[in-house]
Amino acid sequence: MDLPGLQRLTLAVGLASARGSDEDVAELVQGLDGDTATALLAALSKSWVNALELFLAAEGHPDPKTAVVDLLQAEAFDVATE
Repeated sequence: MDLPGLQRLTLAVGLASARGSDEDVAELVQGLDGDTATALLAALSKSWVNALELFLAAEGHPDPKTAVVDLLQAEAFDVATE
């Protein structure tokens, strides 16, 4: 899949998720090849991290990037120790 196609797919999956439509998400990702699925996961993860950084910046955090890393590391530790 080319970059514009991946961008359209990423936005479509995000929109379906925002609307709460698991069925639409499933339909959009059904049959994706491994490379496209990997690229989609990377794009969605990047968007999610960027959203956290924007939120923390808007809240006045002095270093949003570091705060996101710290938050994700703490969550990963909590999950690993469950």
